[in-house]
Amino acid sequence: MNREQFSPAHCSELIKEPKTIFWGSFSLSVVASLMPIEGMMNLYKYIDVIVRKVIPDVRMAFPDGGGKFQGIAPCLSSEKVKTIFRKQN
Repeated sequence: MNREQFSPAHCSELIKEPKTIFWGSFSLSVVASLMPIEGMMNLYKYIDVIVRKVIPDVRMAFPDGGGKFQGIAPCLSSEKVKTIFRKQN
């Protein structure tokens, strides 16, 4: 498996606004449904995805509380997002 570190060179500086993107999740035991998201992702859409999709999916896949959400999106470091995760745990 290639374990190359993330580098800004991996990103394109050309940003085209998508019409619809889809958010989904999976684990070894569960494949969850997709959630459509219209337009560009922003902090408020991201919080909506966390509350309506990520947290319920993690609870479904790991009812014992053993699940962990991982991501590299810059909005993950937002205090608002961190607060949501703290409140839901």
